[in-house]
Amino acid sequence: MKKRILSGLLVAAMLLASLPTAAFAADDTNVEAPDTGETQTILPQSEGYAEQSTVTAPSYEVSTTAELSNALTQIATSADTEATIVLKADVTLSNDATSGYISFFGANGKHITVKSDEGEMKKLSFPSYGVLTGDCTFDNVNVTGSRLFCNGYRTIFTENGQIHLSETLYGGGYKKTVASTYVVIAANGYINPSSSSGLHDVIGGSYQGSVEGDTYLEITGDIQMQGGNHVNPGCMTGDGSSGDGKNSPAVYVGGNAALIYDNKNSTASPSIEGTYGCEMKGNVTLDIRAGGGTGHCRYGRNC
Repeated sequence: MKKRILSGLLVAAMLLASLPTAAFAADDTNVEAPDTGETQTILPQSEGYAEQSTVTAPSYEVSTTAELSNALTQIATSADTEATIVLKADVTLSNDATSGYISFFGANGKHITVKSDEGEMKKLSFPSYGVLTGDCTFDNVNVTGSRLFCNGYRTIFTENGQIHLSETLYGGGYKKTVASTYVVIAANGYINPSSSSGLHDVIGGSYQGSVEGDTYLEITGDIQMQGGNHVNPGCMTGDGSSGDGKNSPAVYVGGNAALIYDNKNSTASPSIEGTYGCEMKGNVTLDIRAGGGTGHCRYGRNC
């Protein structure tokens, strides 16, 4: 019996010795680099690939309203959280069938950068009221419309673009309460340039809605506005037209409100305030650097 066991072990040892050494090396995940006198780092293949690869946001080229709608649908259903839309022509969004005067742009949970075809400046037009439904950066594009509601999403108009709104821009929603607001306007153009009905210029909060947290509004582009009308990072009752405030619910900003105003080439003198006619639960910061406006606070805790 002992002889059989010993002979079996000897056969097994001979078989193992006859296998190629590469078979062992293939399974050795801790193989050492050859000693060349230099320090080397050996990474698993997946980690080495991750270091060399770069993530590029998918890009969608659009020339028509239908193509834009299709691109937004694809972005909304994609696993990617970043996307770029390149305008090959001027594009006008369609108003929704329910209201007849509101057009939506964006995708919830996604950040969309809108650009024009290289060397051009195309228009992205909201026929009347525009409402954003996701984070947006508008680069070398001309955003036009009546009123624009950023709807609590992070919204940036870069210095490469333009903005032309005949009425008010709101950081918050349209008759909707949002969590917080963040708007940067570095583009050139106008917002409510000639309204004689008292409409606000730029408001950090919502229209007939509140902001639960903080609001942030930064205006550093060359923006024409109607002098005497309101610019504030907080909230307002109504849209500024006669009697509209009477129909507004009690609105508030639950956090802090901040404004940076550096409208160097402006000849208008808007009424810059922290908030007006509504409750400001946090503090207000008004950083007025240039532009002719005078700042003061009403219904705010600290300025």
